[in-house]
Amino acid sequence: MCLLLKGHLTVANEEDVIEYVAPCFVIAKPGIKRVLYANEDSIWYNTHQNPSNTEDILKLEKELVAINYEEYEKYINQKK
Repeated sequence: MCLLLKGHLTVANEEDVIEYVAPCFVIAKPGIKRVLYANEDSIWYNTHQNPSNTEDILKLEKELVAINYEEYEKYINQKK
């Protein structure tokens, strides 16, 4: 879930382009590549699940973040 607390953003992904004006929340599908364009000063708050309930930030980032396209493709292919 993402929250736009302030401002105006345009978000583009592989499927469409959507404009958001604060305040609003967005349910974002995992695995989708996105580009955000700030039309004005904005505050975008992004939340993630913590499936292992870890408090180790580095471990959590390894579980949630694709550092490169190879990791992203591996994630996408595992979902199929």
